Amino acid sequence: MSRFWKHSDALKLTWISSTLYPRPRLVLRLSDPAAAASFLPGARSWAAQALRDLGITVAVVELPDDVRQRVLDAQRRPRPPSAPSSAP
Repeated sequence: MSRFWKHSDALKLTWISSTLYPRPRLVLRLSDPAAAASFLPGARSWAAQALRDLGITVAVVELPDDVRQRVLDAQRRPRPPSAPSSAP
């Protein structure tokens, strides 16, 4: 998974939470410790600091082997092209 997708997931969390009252606790859970390393609380990266500032908790979760394999298989499949935006 690219870092772009994790950043966009964090942006979606923040945006959606701004429409809810009371504001929910925001948690971004990642299953790959290596991919999550630069986002975890102890990391000295701009992304980790931004997530802390936005109130997003980042955690690594362990997936069962069969689930992890299905996720990896899905990530390898080609993505369909995005629909053109209708925004002005």
